[in-house]
Amino acid sequence: MGLSGSQRQQLQDALIDAFPKKSSLEQMLSFQLNKSLDVVAPVEGNLRDIVFELIKKAEAENWVEDLVGAARQENPGNQSLRTSAESLRVLLESMTTPKFSEAVTKPLVRDSFQLPRKLSIQELKRLCDLFLQCQSMQNPLSRKDIILNLRKEIASNTMIEGNANQVVLSVIKTSRRYSGGLAELLDSVEFYENDSVEMQNLRRTATQMLPEEFKE
Repeated sequence: MGLSGSQRQQLQDALIDAFPKKSSLEQMLSFQLNKSLDVVAPVEGNLRDIVFELIKKAEAENWVEDLVGAARQENPGNQSLRTSAESLRVLLESMTTPKFSEAVTKPLVRDSFQLPRKLSIQELKRLCDLFLQCQSMQNPLSRKDIILNLRKEIASNTMIEGNANQVVLSVIKTSRRYSGGLAELLDSVEFYENDSVEMQNLRRTATQMLPEEFKE
């Protein structure tokens, strides 16, 4: 779907308003869409140039809806994004594309489960480091098996191949979008780790950090 010039500019302004630093935009793309900003928009220049190339790429590959939905999920309170999403919704309704319309008017929804809270970058890094201390998560083959052993909805939306840190961040973020998903992920890792010291540290930290996600 092609955006009009005014819609493209509106979306550009909204993304810059919501993510005023390149690092925050990079994190949104990585955490929400498993995409690298340097790969998607490999340009030298200021943030406005980078965002323009990002939007062009999303249009060319038909994932503008995912971009807007991901941005709104990462920064749900931003008014500029809300306004831009509404503008896109009107366009989409005229094109009778329900999937896109739903994506731009509300955050991405995986099931009825609502995240108790958003993890800080420091907390995500801590969890990622603990997962990667486990031998089974260091090994690409066992790490892939662990992810594929998760319920279909989680496994199919998780990055499986690639940099270990990106894969682990992806599976943490994706599993938390589903009720009991993080507990399921730990159980899958524990199947390989048994009662290793690293597994004990991971489970203890995760349950202390997010006790509400481990309630029966």
